[in-house]
Amino acid sequence: MIARDRAPGHVGGRRGEGDLSALLGRAAHGDVDAFMRFYDATVAVVYRYARARSGDPAKADELTRALYARAWRAAPGHHRSGLSPLAWLLVHAPSRQASTATPTPTSIPPSTRASR
Repeated sequence: MIARDRAPGHVGGRRGEGDLSALLGRAAHGDVDAFMRFYDATVAVVYRYARARSGDPAKADELTRALYARAWRAAPGHHRSGLSPLAWLLVHAPSRQASTATPTPTSIPPSTRASR
């Protein structure tokens, strides 16, 4: 299960983007502990983003897991992206995963529709 109730992991607080870059850089060299700390620092923000995109907690969990699996494999290329670590997760990686998130149709109940 995704740790969606965690605090945003000091993103924008005590742990800055430089710290996240350092963790992601170490993860790029296979440091699992660094990647887990990167995950802990960013998962709340990433999950909220995935939930907003999918509209469904189960799909958000799936998208979040897929995103971090992709991030682990793609970590060596982060430094070439020119993006901050958080932007890389929220903008770069989700664009590749967008096809896996099925849009949820929104319907308006008949009682709230404007009458003609």
